Amino acid sequence: MALVCGNAWGRMMQDSTKTGLDVAAATITVATVLQWLPAMAALATIVWTLLRVLETRAFQAICRDLFGWDVAGWLGKTGGDRDA
Repeated sequence: MALVCGNAWGRMMQDSTKTGLDVAAATITVATVLQWLPAMAALATIVWTLLRVLETRAFQAICRDLFGWDVAGWLGKTGGDRDA
């Protein structure tokens, strides 16, 4: 049963997807061996959190009101996209 599922999964994935996942797995393996993974994970978390904060309407309003910055414009959002 597992062999059948594995073959079906393999047929569903594109070669480029498989290559990307292989590269990611190899990178994670090397990073873990070299003990870089915690630092990389922390950096990725910080970047993700900052992006999420930039997307909030409250933060955009504060930046617009206090500093005159158009954060929504930086993020490529226009018009109705700002409320999404």
